Amino acid sequence: MVPKEFTEKFLNNKIQQFDFGVTFSSLEHDGLGRYGDVINPIGDLQSMAKLLSVIKPGGLMFVAVPTGDGYDGLVWNAHRIYGKQRLPKLFAGWKLIDVIGQGSPPKGKFKQHLWVLQNPNGCKVGN
Repeated sequence: MVPKEFTEKFLNNKIQQFDFGVTFSSLEHDGLGRYGDVINPIGDLQSMAKLLSVIKPGGLMFVAVPTGDGYDGLVWNAHRIYGKQRLPKLFAGWKLIDVIGQGSPPKGKFKQHLWVLQNPNGCKVGN
């Protein structure tokens, strides 16, 4: 299924929820126009919010995005680098379960952590 088909089905409530999802090195490109998408400064945030609707309550989302050593950045129109400001916005609504590949990148560089998130919607407290 290509993104256009997914969006069409999503808007028409024809997408069944998934147990888990995986996105590796893709969200940081959303909305930058590099791959023919519409320029949208919050395209990455909208994509993560949309995923809350298609991952089952309690389901997991595995996300790898470039993170800086506390700084946020944009390499136009290649990708974003997530730091103290944008990373919490990207994960809004999700529960952080684990981070794989922890550690700080060299100064001025970024690292690609794997974030394990859970859709807390419909979950019991403590799950």
